[in-house]
Amino acid sequence: MYHKLDLLVIVLDGLSYVFTNTFMWFGQYMQKLWKLDDTKRSMLYIDVLPETPYVANTFFRLDIYVNAGRNAILPHYIWEYFRDLRIQAFNIPVSIPTCYFNVSRPRKWIDYFVLPKERFDETINEFHEYVKNNINSRVTFVWYMIPDQAHHYFFPTIHDYDSLKKAIKYYDMACRLALDLIQTFKPSCWIILSDHGFTSDVRDTVIESLYHIRDGIAITNCGEPPRKASEVIYWLYKNIIRLKSRR
Repeated sequence: MYHKLDLLVIVLDGLSYVFTNTFMWFGQYMQKLWKLDDTKRSMLYIDVLPETPYVANTFFRLDIYVNAGRNAILPHYIWEYFRDLRIQAFNIPVSIPTCYFNVSRPRKWIDYFVLPKERFDETINEFHEYVKNNINSRVTFVWYMIPDQAHHYFFPTIHDYDSLKKAIKYYDMACRLALDLIQTFKPSCWIILSDHGFTSDVRDTVIESLYHIRDGIAITNCGEPPRKASEVIYWLYKNIIRLKSRR
């Protein structure tokens, strides 16, 4: 029997706002997510280096934003700061190994972090069931490595109809998993985020490389969504404080 959550935070790695907005008519769950009642959505501009570990720390790390004083020790991550709440985190790529907080790290954590190509669909669905069966908190953070890793494996570019069909399949799968968590745990407050779009030719950093497009996503049933990656931590802090005040 699943219980009701106060706050659910879901990150769908690499879910592009532009792609979803353009092709949601061709995906059952993309369309359903886009048309949910009593929600607001925005393109989340990734105003930091648009690579997953960097964005993950921008979303969830407190000590890089808060000046707690020279001698104060501030916990790194928001789930550590609110230890008096029942908070869990699953597969958050702020470090390697990925972060699991207040839940046992699964034996196959590496497969849930780097999904094996030959068992891709099976593994992401297995991770989803692991999450559902282990949520026992008031506040839960979950990071799914799709559609980003499907991009890398199955449609590195969308240059023909077959690639487009594959992209729609995995975008729709990501939205299905997010919607299933929302429908199962019925959180009072929830937000779905993504950390970037897919490949681009941005070269405005010291490191010579290809970076992701900066079109993340923010959809929530709790007021106005954040509009920049650097605003996410403040949005989370504000809403957790609001939940605490209702205790």
